[in-house]
Amino acid sequence: MTVPEVYNLDDTIYHYTSYDAAIKILESNGLWLSERKNSRDPIESNKPFVAFSSYGEQQELKYLEPAKKRANAYIKLRYAQAKQLSFCTSNFKKLGGDNRIDNYGFLKPRMWEQYGDNYKGVCLAFSRDKISRSLGSNMIAKKIEYKTYEHLKMNFHSINVGQLYDEMYFYGNIDNRINSYLCCKHVDYKGECEYRILSFTEKEKDILNISECLVGIVLSRASNRKLIEEGFDIDDNKVSELYKYGVDILNVRWDANGVRLSLQSEDDERVERISERFRMLDVG
Repeated sequence: MTVPEVYNLDDTIYHYTSYDAAIKILESNGLWLSERKNSRDPIESNKPFVAFSSYGEQQELKYLEPAKKRANAYIKLRYAQAKQLSFCTSNFKKLGGDNRIDNYGFLKPRMWEQYGDNYKGVCLAFSRDKISRSLGSNMIAKKIEYKTYEHLKMNFHSINVGQLYDEMYFYGNIDNRINSYLCCKHVDYKGECEYRILSFTEKEKDILNISECLVGIVLSRASNRKLIEEGFDIDDNKVSELYKYGVDILNVRWDANGVRLSLQSEDDERVERISERFRMLDVG
C-alpha cells in the first residue's frame, strides 16, 4: 500500500507505548515526563561529574572554592529537577528508494519490543511543530546526540572559574552544558533517532499538553493464528474505539517477510465485502 503522506513528513514524530497507556494519553491530552534519575540507562541516571579549573591568577584562586560549591549546588538542583520524554523520528536522509521503509520512525523493532508492549502496543504519531508550540516555559526540545564511550567522558568539560563571576553568564553557561549533557546517549542507541523533551521543575511530575498534536495512530498486529490466539493482537472492539480520535489508523503486520502495512479503514471495508459475499451465499 501507499503509506499515508503524514508518515512521510520529517515533522512527524512517534511515541511507543501500550494500548492502555495510549488510551490514557489520548483521553487526558497529556504525555507525562519521567524523572531523569529513574532512567533505566545507568549513564543517564547518574549525576554528571564536573571538573573546575582556573588560570592560576590570584583572584581566580580566591574564588575557586566558593564558585565550585555554587556551581555544584546548581548542577545538583537542575539534575534533580530534570524530567524527560522521548519520541522517535524518521531518518529519510540516509537511504532512499526501496530502502525508505526501513527508515520510518514507526517501524523500529527494538522500540516495539521494549516500549510497544512487546509488539502488542501502539505507536502514537504527533506533529513535531505542534509539540514544540505546546512546550511549557520550563521545557526545551532537542535531538539526541549519539556518542562513543570515549566522547561521553568529555560530556561535561572542565568549567573555568574565571567564567563564572558574571551572574547571567554563570546560569547561561551551566544551563547550556546541562542541556547538552541531558541530550546525549551511547551510539548503540543511534537507530532510535530520538527527539527528547526536557523539563525542569520541583514538582514530582510534569505533563506535556498534546491537544491538537496527534496526526496518526499505528498498531502492531499479529499476522498468524497462533500469535492471535496467544493474545498478540489488539481486540477489534478496542481498535474501533480509536476511530473517535479523528486520525488514520495504520496497521503493521509482522511476518517472515518483514512487515505488511494497511489502513484500518481499508481492512474494515475488506472484511465487510467478504461478509457481504457470505451473506449473499447464505441467501442463495
